[in-house]
Amino acid sequence: MKPERFTPTGWEVEGGNKARGNSEPANGIVIVYDRAAQKYLPSAIELLELKWQNYSGEWTLRLIKKTPELFVSWLQSLPPEIEVLLDKELATLRDAPVSGNVSLDVAEAGIDWFDLKVALKASDTIANAAGIEIAA
Repeated sequence: MKPERFTPTGWEVEGGNKARGNSEPANGIVIVYDRAAQKYLPSAIELLELKWQNYSGEWTLRLIKKTPELFVSWLQSLPPEIEVLLDKELATLRDAPVSGNVSLDVAEAGIDWFDLKVALKASDTIANAAGIEIAA
C-alpha cells in the first residue's frame, strides 16, 4: 500500500505519482485494506486544533503554556483503535507526569534586607513539537 497523508481536502497518496493504478493480484490473491480507523482522524485534528501549513504540507500545533495539558488530554480522548507513536521527549508527557522540586533559601543580608534563592529541579520539562506519528 502506498503511504497516504491526511490533508484538509482528505486522504492523498504521498509521493510524486498519485495515480492509484490497478495491479494484477499475486497468485489470485485480492488485497483489501482496512481503513476503518481513518474515520477518526478528522475529528482528532479538530480536537487538538491543528492548523494545516500549505508550504510544508504538514499539520502544526501552536505551542502555548497549556499545550502539554491539552496534548495529554487529547491523547487520552483517542479511541483504542488509534495508536500514536511519539518521539522520546513527547512520550514522557504520556508515560510519566512531569514532576519537580522547588526549594527556597533565605539568608539575612542586613537590617530589613534578605537574599532569596529559588531553585527548581525538574527531571524532564522540555518537549519538542516534532516527532509525532499517528498510526491507524
